[in-house]
Amino acid sequence: MAERISVFDLEGTLCLHGGSVIQVNERSGEPKELSIPCFRCGICCTRYQVRLSLVEARQIADELGFDWDEWLDLYVDQRWPGTDSFLLRHCNGACVFLERIEARNVTRCLIQSFKPSACREWTPSLYRRDCQEGLIKQGK
Repeated sequence: MAERISVFDLEGTLCLHGGSVIQVNERSGEPKELSIPCFRCGICCTRYQVRLSLVEARQIADELGFDWDEWLDLYVDQRWPGTDSFLLRHCNGACVFLERIEARNVTRCLIQSFKPSACREWTPSLYRRDCQEGLIKQGK
């Protein structure tokens, strides 16, 4: 069995434990996620397929100025059988609304100002493997 290593900073709050960076709750000593600002690596947008409610789907269609049926054909994964919820389609291995900016090695969401709740609620964290991979990918 591999040895688990914990490394704390001078204040005793940040540690590396078993390969994951976590923050320790000062009262209980229990680990908690260490949230960070998103550095726009796009890993989460390639790994997961976003589920939308009917209300969110209609809002996005309206914001983009698409007829409902046309929006469904262009942006919704037709394999999902839902009528009250939908999956956003992936294109070239990522969310259809993800734009890669190769020159800067980052991505951006084309519907950032009205993105789905699943995306808004995603919390980047050094505790998430996706974000750890993104740091490596971007050489940070």
